[in-house]
Amino acid sequence: MGSNVKRIIILLILFMVTAVGGIVLYDNIQSSQEVEEAAGIEESASENAESMQIGDDPRAFLGDETFFEPDKKPYSSIEKMDGKNLSLLMTSVQKDLRIQIVDNAGKLVTGEEFCVVLNGNKEYKDEDKDGIIYIEYLRSGEYEVALKEASGYRVPETNAHITVKQSVEYVVIDDIDLLILTEDEVDAELEDLEANDAVDDADKSEITGMQEGNATSKTGIDVSKWNKEIDWDKVKKAGVEFAIIRVGYRGGHHWGFD
Repeated sequence: MGSNVKRIIILLILFMVTAVGGIVLYDNIQSSQEVEEAAGIEESASENAESMQIGDDPRAFLGDETFFEPDKKPYSSIEKMDGKNLSLLMTSVQKDLRIQIVDNAGKLVTGEEFCVVLNGNKEYKDEDKDGIIYIEYLRSGEYEVALKEASGYRVPETNAHITVKQSVEYVVIDDIDLLILTEDEVDAELEDLEANDAVDDADKSEITGMQEGNATSKTGIDVSKWNKEIDWDKVKKAGVEFAIIRVGYRGGHHWGFD
C-alpha cells in the first residue's frame, strides 16, 4: 500500500512538472509570434514612409513653417489692391451731359485731370480738376461713358449708360446736393470772364462805372456774393433802386435763359 501511494505521488509530480513546462513553452511561442508581427508592421511602415518621402532628407518637413499650421498664412494668396474706388454720376437736362466723378462716400474727387470716353471714340477731360465734366451740344439719344484709368484709383470695370434728353423735363434730380456749390467753391470773376470768350471780345469801350445824368437809367447792386445782413434802408438812401441775385455761375449766357 505504501509503495502504491509513493508511485501515485511521483506520477502527480511528474504530471505537474510536465504541465508547467508545457505552459511555459506555449507562452514563449506566443510571445515570439507577437514580436515577429510587430517587427513586420514596423518594417512595412518604414517601407511605406520611404516610398512616400520626397527628396533625400527625411527631416525636410521641419523647414516648412506651415507643416504643423497649414492655415498660418490663409490670406497670402489674396491679391492686394490699393487705391480709391471711383464711380460716375451722370445727369442730362437738354442735349447735354454732366458727369461727376465721386468716391465711395459719394463725394466729388478733385485735383485730378480725369478723362472720360464717350461712345468709345470721343474723349473729354476734366481740365479744371473739379471732379465735374460738362459736355454740351450733344444729340439726344443713348450714350456709353467710360472712365479712363487714373493712377492711384480704381475705375469702374463696366461702362455707364445714359439717355441724353431732347428737351427739358421738370423732374426731381437725385443727389441734388452734389450740384450745389458754395461761394468758396466758385471763382465768380474767373467763371464770368471765361464765358463766351468775353475777354477776347472786349475792346476797352465797355461801360464798367456808374452812369449819371441819364433819366432812363437806374442804379442797382449785385448782392450775389454777399452772405451777411443788408441794411436796405441805408442802401436805398445811397441811391440804389434795385438789387440782383444771380441764380448761378458758369458764364453769362445759357440756353435756359434765352
